[in-house]
Order: sequence, then structure tokens, then C-alpha cells
Amino acid sequence: MVDIIFIIIYMEKINVLRSEIDLIDQKIIDLLNKRFTICKEVGIIKKENEINVLDKNRENNILDELNKNSIYSISPIYQEIFKISKNQQL
Repeated sequence: MVDIIFIIIYMEKINVLRSEIDLIDQKIIDLLNKRFTICKEVGIIKKENEINVLDKNRENNILDELNKNSIYSISPIYQEIFKISKNQQL
């Protein structure tokens, strides 16, 4: 019986944490959507001024900042974000 109570308590804690993760995920989605919308606007300006979509210096600067500010390796995630962002600019 005691084991069942502990399982219930741990499951409740896990569910609370999962709810927090869900809220964070929604914020990430909202921010990514906003980022991609802005990238689309950048793409329009680049097309109008015949500027190349690829800006490797900008990407490298962003990755450098990420590496300084994050305790986790999120560079691979940002590589995917860069791909989507560049597609929005085409």
C-alpha cells in the first residue's frame, strides 16, 4: 500500500513538471513563429536590395553567443532554426 502512495505522489510531481514543460514548449513555439515571421521580412528587404540570404558571420556570432550563455549544447538545434529561417527568406 505504501508503494502505491509513493507512486501516486511521484506521478503527481511528474505531471506538474510535465505541465511546466508544456507551457515552456508553447512559449518556444510562439517565439519561433515570431522569429520566422521576422526572417520573412528580412528576406523581403534582402531581395529588394539584392543581398545574399546566407550571412555566415551572423550565424557564427549567434552560435558564439549561444555557447557563452547556455549550459547545454543547443548549437544543433539552432542549425535547424537557421535552415528554416533561411527558407523563410527565399
